[in-house]
Amino acid sequence: MINWWMVFLGGGIGSLARLAMSRWLIQPVPSFPWATFWTNLLSCIIIGVLAGLRSKGILQPTAQYLLITGFCGGFSTFSTLSLETLNLLENGQLGMALLYVLLSMTLGVLLVFLSMKTVLAL
Repeated sequence: MINWWMVFLGGGIGSLARLAMSRWLIQPVPSFPWATFWTNLLSCIIIGVLAGLRSKGILQPTAQYLLITGFCGGFSTFSTLSLETLNLLENGQLGMALLYVLLSMTLGVLLVFLSMKTVLAL
């Protein structure tokens, strides 16, 4: 039962952190969804570090539920990325939609890999 509470707590904190990111980030190009983009990339770094710690046996199961499932699940925003991509497509911004998905996925996978490998190398 404690793991359920850890996911609940972590998810709430992650969701609040996502809201804070969307309020604080400046939008240099208004039509590009910067807040979601940076939130997802930061979440990739965080989850990579946490996965590395888990692989080293440092991150206990309860902390995994709190941080990986809860916080990162509440903080990362794949469903928002999908909706924003659809909005770009519906507004005729095919190039921006493709750029958004390509950059988000490529950089996301790269950041998870690099942050995890960095932790494993320590």
